[in-house]
Amino acid sequence: MSAPDTNIEKQKSRHKGPLIGITIGVIFAFVLLAGLATWVVWEGGEPEGAELQIDGRDGTVEITGSSVTITE
Repeated sequence: MSAPDTNIEKQKSRHKGPLIGITIGVIFAFVLLAGLATWVVWEGGEPEGAELQIDGRDGTVEITGSSVTITE
């Protein structure tokens, strides 16, 4: 059931503030999402901390900058 006497112009003016607030909130969320994606890509470099690192593509082992191949 709808309201019997709806004044569209009055409703536009009443909803203007909340709609602007929602729009600003959505834009802010997209900016934060873009910032998070940029940070994740920027910080997602090579693994750190292990003395022995194995390259999963070809099986080479890196020990402090030199490359050694392990064969079985």
